[in-house]
Amino acid sequence: HSYVLCLFSPFSKPLSRPFGLDFLLRKYLIFSWFMGDETIMKNYVLCLFFQYGMIIGGLATVAVYAHWRRLPLLRFLDLITVPLLAGLSLGRVGCIVQGCCYGTPTTLPWGFVYTHPASFLPADWIARRVPIHPAPLYEILWFLALLSILLALRAHLLPKGMPFLVFLVGHSAGRFIIMFFRADPVRPVFAGLDLVQVIALPILIFSIPLLLRYRRIKQLHPRIEKSESGRVASDKKSSPKGLDKGFEKGENKHRT
Repeated sequence: HSYVLCLFSPFSKPLSRPFGLDFLLRKYLIFSWFMGDETIMKNYVLCLFFQYGMIIGGLATVAVYAHWRRLPLLRFLDLITVPLLAGLSLGRVGCIVQGCCYGTPTTLPWGFVYTHPASFLPADWIARRVPIHPAPLYEILWFLALLSILLALRAHLLPKGMPFLVFLVGHSAGRFIIMFFRADPVRPVFAGLDLVQVIALPILIFSIPLLLRYRRIKQLHPRIEKSESGRVASDKKSSPKGLDKGFEKGENKHRT
């Protein structure tokens, strides 16, 4: 579903399609060779790594596109966080329907039971109707909560890059936690953590201090971007129609 998100993203220019597809195919081949197991290649790689593949490949595309159109990169990243989270949530609906990225067995009342033989669950779980944690649903709820936070932040004047840092911290924290409820083929690679969690940790270590620093700057200088208000008009001239609508509402509020 990651490539589908690349195709139908709001910035789906011809540039983004080869970038997204090429990165996902390369990542698939690398991890297929690394895992060396058909079942793991089919389930673990496709369902577990595609989010980070889409995000990393998408960021490369965004950087190239922003440089090409001479757009401020941090502001551009801030604007794509909301549609990105909406797309990630939509992609997990497909995981629920297909039965991939499934959770561990549970006795909780909201456990999912899969009965279709084409589901990705082990055959004996399907035969015995074992209730499992709806891990993709957990991610959907987490992403929607993070989406609500980002939408609420749009009413405030924030330093450029802070909404994107909120996304990085929230997404990585969610993935790190929810992976403990996942049961699809996982191979611990470090200290009992699987590869997605190992990727999420450095992102959190890097992003949280930056986010706290941005927050401190915001408290010390509540109008930190006031001096840059003169650039908005020039940004609009060089940016595609509708690009600046994201956080412009908050800027206009402070001008009045």
